[in-house]
Amino acid sequence: MSQKFYKFYIAGEKFAYFTTISVIYSDLKNAFAEVSKPGQPRGTQDQNIRNPFL
Repeated sequence: MSQKFYKFYIAGEKFAYFTTISVIYSDLKNAFAEVSKPGQPRGTQDQNIRNPFL
């Protein structure tokens, strides 16, 4: 493996790691916001949001 490609590979790994962390962080932030909304039971915030896993 050439030195140039190796540096690029390391940068790609760091970028993938960073994006994974930021996605997890935003998911946790959204989940926390859903739970901490006052006066509404969990899961009833917006009925128009479809389940993305279907």
